[in-house]
Amino acid sequence: MRRPIFETSNQLGRKILERAHTIELAFADATGQPVLRTLHAVIVDDLLCFHCAPVGEKTAMVGRQVVVSAHEPTVTLPSTFFDAQRACPATTYYQSVQLRGTVGAIESHERKARVLQALMEKFQPQGGHLPVDAGDPIYGTVVGALLIGCLALDQMTTKARLGQDLPANRRSQLLEQLWQRGAPGDVQAIESIRRFCATPEPAFLATGLPIKLWCALDSQRADAAAVLLDGTYWNVGISRQQIADAHRNSVAWVGATDGTEALVGSARAISDGAKHAHILDVFVAAPWRGAGLGRRLLELLLDHPRVRNCSRIWLRTRHADGFYRQLGFAPETSRGQTRTMLLDRGHGR
Repeated sequence: MRRPIFETSNQLGRKILERAHTIELAFADATGQPVLRTLHAVIVDDLLCFHCAPVGEKTAMVGRQVVVSAHEPTVTLPSTFFDAQRACPATTYYQSVQLRGTVGAIESHERKARVLQALMEKFQPQGGHLPVDAGDPIYGTVVGALLIGCLALDQMTTKARLGQDLPANRRSQLLEQLWQRGAPGDVQAIESIRRFCATPEPAFLATGLPIKLWCALDSQRADAAAVLLDGTYWNVGISRQQIADAHRNSVAWVGATDGTEALVGSARAISDGAKHAHILDVFVAAPWRGAGLGRRLLELLLDHPRVRNCSRIWLRTRHADGFYRQLGFAPETSRGQTRTMLLDRGHGR
């Protein structure tokens, strides 16, 4: 695809390469035959670097022109989203990067060691090994023997197909279609499209308030959620790290940000997607309480694809049972000051 509308910032291309678990590297060998290899890679000193044995087929790439690619599929859209009869409109939205250039070899043992250490930090972030150091006797021989290939980042082409070729109102309709379909990855795709393309808010994300609702918060927001929830009575004795991890691991997590993009509301759920769900950590920052934001967050969470089909949905509260009654919850049991409430939708058990 060569349409200029899909070309985008090489800053995004660099991020795709940084996130990529593997890259695809293609070149022609000495006989002119095409070679395609899958490699682990890391960016060090503005070079894309990868390692391989000092002998073998991959060593032939040094000094040759190569093409590197990495891509991140976002969502596959059926033809029926666009046309009632024709198959042609079926498509996939994605982000991708291609990098061209001549492969070089890093010779310095110190630089080789830095690349190998960077690879370990990317693919084994938990550590558990001695840092790779060319001066350490356990690494010296190994570092010296490995081939570390590198490729400059100056011939990069980055593309993203995320609906920018659609009229804005049609793109908003597409978000509604993804929300209603609710297949795995659809809510994340909604937010990818919104972040990339200015899009009128679909009805399910409308608030009437000067805030923005999110149907899927990314892991970078988890620390902000932990700060909001730190000290709440239901999180006493739970660390901020535990609170953040709980949000990252939730199957449904919605939120709201203000005009400064600060997180001002959050709610999450754990669910089997069919029978039972539990609503947890519902919170609205003090300046926004009483404005209807809490209700909108709960309505959005209850309609989330991982929650909407559940027959029975529980939560626990100490002071807000009146608020939850308005959304259909009824008291089920009490323990001390805390009441367990249930939303029974009545379609099976």
